[in-house]
Amino acid sequence: MRFAPAKLLLAVLLAMLSAQGARAGEIRRDLVAPSPILGHGIPYTIYLPDGYEVGATHYPVLFLLHGTGGGENDWPDGGGLVGTLERLTDDGTIPPMLVVSPGLGDSWYVDSPDPGGYGKVESAFLDDLVPYIDRTWRTEARRDARAVAGLSMGGWGAVRFAILRPDLFVAAGSLSGALITDDWAATPAWAEWFGHAFGTPFDFDRFHAASPFTLIPQLAAEDPRPLLFLTCGDHDSLDLKEGNLLFHLALEHAGIPSELRITDGAHSWDVWARELDPVLRFVAGAFQAAS
Repeated sequence: MRFAPAKLLLAVLLAMLSAQGARAGEIRRDLVAPSPILGHGIPYTIYLPDGYEVGATHYPVLFLLHGTGGGENDWPDGGGLVGTLERLTDDGTIPPMLVVSPGLGDSWYVDSPDPGGYGKVESAFLDDLVPYIDRTWRTEARRDARAVAGLSMGGWGAVRFAILRPDLFVAAGSLSGALITDDWAATPAWAEWFGHAFGTPFDFDRFHAASPFTLIPQLAAEDPRPLLFLTCGDHDSLDLKEGNLLFHLALEHAGIPSELRITDGAHSWDVWARELDPVLRFVAGAFQAAS
């Protein structure tokens, strides 16, 4: 019988110990939440932290929204979601949390029941999906442990959801959020991006009423207010750096604090995957501050 050298045995032992110490979460795919409001299910993926299946702990939850042309698998597949979550969880920077990524089409996360629209997506998200997740998974099921974030169209939607329902969300994060002014929205190029979400043809008044810029006075009157984190690449191909800066300044003028981060990069997954780290840190800080 030949015995392995001591150095080899030591290496194997260290690898085993390292594997035991690492946390391995799990992405569950192909899930569907029923939505009586839409009349059909909402597809979603969910990240479950290490130990979820064997414990009884209830966790904070982050809803993570996709952009136009995207879906429920974007963040797990393109955004490095699992790796970033587990790196920050392993070193104690953020607490273990559930992350839910719904697939809601190019709806702009608003109610658009007109022919050709996506239906009452805003209502379905707030009144069907959020309560369903609380009933189905072990969330803490309270405002102080619930946040929402998203990229591009999803960043616009996340900020808007937090303003509309400060009773549900303690914080919102926007990555390259489509935070555009009315002047931009009225251009033919942006009307194409909106698709059928604001009527066909595009109804400017509907967009204006839904815009986070329009909702700033409502946010100023809220108590408590959700915490807001905005990040955008300095070479964003849609010029969203300017829109994010203008939104940040409009909030500041209204006496509303927000965190703005202009980083290197374009309107791409290189930016969103990298900026997920500070968004998760911000959300974890909001959970801690509210607890």
